[in-house]
Amino acid sequence: MRLNKKQPQVTSLSAIALALTLAPALTHAGEAVQAEDVVVEAQVIRVEVAPAPVRVIDKNVPPKPEQKPAAKPVGEATEKAEPAKAEEAKSTKEEKKPTEAELREKMNELERKLQETRREFQQKADQQRQKVQQDAKKAIAEIKLPKDPTRQQCEAFVAELRKASEGRRSFSSSDPVTKKLKQLPPEHFDLLIKEMADRTPLRYYANYAMREIDPEKLRERFAKSLSDNPNNIGIIVMHGWTEDVREDIVSYMKGADSSISPAWFQAAVEIDDPTLYPKLHEITTSSPRYTSQFINMLEMLPEYDLAHTIDVCWRKSREGKLGVNHSTFAAKASEFGNVDALGVLVEQLRSSSSYLSHSSTYNIRRTNILRRIDFRGSNTEIQEWYRANKDKLVFDQFRKRYYLPKDF
Repeated sequence: MRLNKKQPQVTSLSAIALALTLAPALTHAGEAVQAEDVVVEAQVIRVEVAPAPVRVIDKNVPPKPEQKPAAKPVGEATEKAEPAKAEEAKSTKEEKKPTEAELREKMNELERKLQETRREFQQKADQQRQKVQQDAKKAIAEIKLPKDPTRQQCEAFVAELRKASEGRRSFSSSDPVTKKLKQLPPEHFDLLIKEMADRTPLRYYANYAMREIDPEKLRERFAKSLSDNPNNIGIIVMHGWTEDVREDIVSYMKGADSSISPAWFQAAVEIDDPTLYPKLHEITTSSPRYTSQFINMLEMLPEYDLAHTIDVCWRKSREGKLGVNHSTFAAKASEFGNVDALGVLVEQLRSSSSYLSHSSTYNIRRTNILRRIDFRGSNTEIQEWYRANKDKLVFDQFRKRYYLPKDF
């Protein structure tokens, strides 16, 4: 049922009353009623009819502004919003947290990638190494030594081999480089000595090449070249040619200091020149590295006052002024009558037992002590014996043992 637009004219209030009267009837009938425009005394009225209460809009009356809920204070809104956001972020974080199995799988995946990367790098390194070796072999094969070479040609020959050997890691007596170096005439083998002394890439090949030469053929040459090449002292000491260069050794030792090499020190000891004793003492008692080695060499000299040198070294080591460990040096010092050094060895017994755990070990500390005294007993008993008698002990320099006067 529709409301006819051409209804007789009525007043505005009458039209409204009529619409309100018809609304329940139309709703009861269950028909869909659409809003229609009704002209009443030249005024347009829109009537909306629906199952809900009818709302009549008068276009001549401006609509009331829409009522909005009062805004809450900013602080209050923020306070309520922040916990909500925090809770939401926490919930999201908890949802994204991986499980232990996922973490383990991720770690395994990273480990696999790492292994793959390592293999790739290793393969590339091996390939590069092989290329270097191949290039070096090719270069070495092309290096030739002229027949009856001059000194200059020999030097150039060695220099070329040195350059071609850079980066190589294969050393043997049958290596192509070693075979090439063996072609050098004996009178030019000092070039190989220089390569070894300067620690060049040729030093290992030079060492192999030198082994097959009769040293006596080079003896005179090395003796004559020592003043020009001090590094040759190593070859001279190795073959026992020190007497051939006695004057050179004495001259060299006059200007030597604590930085002297062990080879030069040994050469000076072997010629046993008493005029060098003060210099040997000075070097030994101030060496930053080779004190123990120098003392062992000085034992070759029967007339040298080694006990005095050791006493000075012992005192300096206790003060931290010498390149030798004080506790370690105690064994050597006790060997030359230093009672205090024996006491250091005895006190070291306190912690030695805890290091022995099976039959293949032995107590070097007890060995160092018992080889110097006749008393026998447990570690504690030895310590008590020493403390009670240290001021009475007498040292026998021939037997290198400590005694009580009554035991002599």
